[in-house]
Amino acid sequence: GVTAGAVGFAVVDATAVDYDLVSMWWGRNLTGIILIVGCARLLKEALQAAAPAVTSPHRLHRRMPRPGLRRAVETAALLLATVGCFVFAFAHNGRVLVPLLALTLWTAMRYPPLAVAAFTSATGATVIALTAAGIGPFAVIADLEDRALSMQLTVAAFAAVGLVVSGATADQRRLIDAGRRNERELRARAELYTAVAEAMEDGVVIKDAQGVVVAANAAARRLLAPVPGCPAGTDRPIMLRVDGSLLPDDEHPSAQAIRLGYAPPRDLVLHKAGLPTKVLSVSARRLLGVPVLDTPTPEPEGVAAPAREPQPPPLPCAGTGAVVVFRDVTAERAQRDELAGFAGTVAHDLRSPLTAVRGWVELSQSESQAVGHDSDLALWLGKAYDATDRMGVLIDDLLQHASSDGHQLRLADVDLNRIAAETVALHGVEDLVTVESLPEVWADETLVRQLLGNLISNAVKYVEPDAAAQVRVAGRVIGDGVELTVTDNGIGIPPGERTAVFDQFFRAHLDRAEFLGSGLGLAVCRNIVERHGGRIAVEAAPAGPGSRFVFTLPRSARKADHRLIAR
Repeated sequence: GVTAGAVGFAVVDATAVDYDLVSMWWGRNLTGIILIVGCARLLKEALQAAAPAVTSPHRLHRRMPRPGLRRAVETAALLLATVGCFVFAFAHNGRVLVPLLALTLWTAMRYPPLAVAAFTSATGATVIALTAAGIGPFAVIADLEDRALSMQLTVAAFAAVGLVVSGATADQRRLIDAGRRNERELRARAELYTAVAEAMEDGVVIKDAQGVVVAANAAARRLLAPVPGCPAGTDRPIMLRVDGSLLPDDEHPSAQAIRLGYAPPRDLVLHKAGLPTKVLSVSARRLLGVPVLDTPTPEPEGVAAPAREPQPPPLPCAGTGAVVVFRDVTAERAQRDELAGFAGTVAHDLRSPLTAVRGWVELSQSESQAVGHDSDLALWLGKAYDATDRMGVLIDDLLQHASSDGHQLRLADVDLNRIAAETVALHGVEDLVTVESLPEVWADETLVRQLLGNLISNAVKYVEPDAAAQVRVAGRVIGDGVELTVTDNGIGIPPGERTAVFDQFFRAHLDRAEFLGSGLGLAVCRNIVERHGGRIAVEAAPAGPGSRFVFTLPRSARKADHRLIAR
């Protein structure tokens, strides 16, 4: 504004411009901007802070604590020192203002910005008043403009220094307070998580990349504790496959999780010398920020390392590790195996009488046609034959469901292109199914074959009678997993039933009697996918009628290694 005004005067009459007056004009406005605008802003911030409902997240001031004895003594000392400074600097036209600058810094470092603004405004007004009365270091300057300019710039400089230092100090206090609050919250959260982990019945272990146990909860310490009284080297529990062979290091769930991001639940046998073996369901997930121990001592992956007491992770944390969760499923697996065996026996026993009934029905149909009985008998025999078909489908699905749940996962790299081609050929639908190039997955080949067989057979089966099935199987890599889709042009699934179709014995389109089914096929598919740590869903086909089933499986270890190394 001053520059614009001076230029305007110069344009009208260049000889009439008094540059000393312009300088004084500039100094007065600068001082006003610093003091008036700065104080007004700080006062607004203080009023906003006083109202709980209206606060500013960017305020620079810090609320004054409740007055105490120490603060009262300090404030009294500051006032006495200020009076003494003015007496020293302005008595007998003194020329020294350094003590006033020191008092400004004292105020800026000990008081909030609003108090500093008030202090600098009061001291500045006092300097101006004393100078106007002809007292002080500025009064000795003969030229009025020079005197005014010097006084203004001094007040502006003191105010700027005080406000900048006070704002920076307030920011520092605010950050320190926020850091302390965050530290208290983190400690409370860590204590909460530790208490929850200690109360869990499932064992939780955190391992670093070298296989060292960094932390373990109480359940894990009980399961993995050394056996007392055993010789050294044999007192540690070891992990075995379900067939009794030693679990290699690269097959341990923690190693798989570090490579692939996730290791789906898998049954392993925990062997302790002199104690009954236990079957554990073990899963793991990659964990970033695992604390690096000062002197890590790697332990073999198949051997449980000594557990350390769980503690909040020290800062800073670095390194990649895995959190391993396992639970004792010995009794559950024994019961499951017993039920699976019972289901298999029952299904096998049912097949023989069902085959006999079907044979007698076929023989009756042939005899009925030979002797020329009425059409009612032929209709009844036809319905009986259809019932045997439905019962055969139900028995097959029950066996499939029992095998998918009781089958022990044997994870390996699986070539989906080969599995899909063999499945399509087995069902004899090569001309109806298009299989695109599929990524490799880390899964159980038997269950994946069963999964693709169910989805492809359903896609071919559930089409309108006058339409030819068109099925497309595709896949793509997404992060550490593989997303697979099976798209068809069938009768589709109503939007309200797209979640329920994965429940046991649920059947969509009950009004369509021409489509046989037990309601177990998609439940089997969901069970297989979830046992591999994935998800399955169904949606409408992108174009035209039909459905698209979307599910995920872990990515092949060999295909994922190069990305992890690059990281």
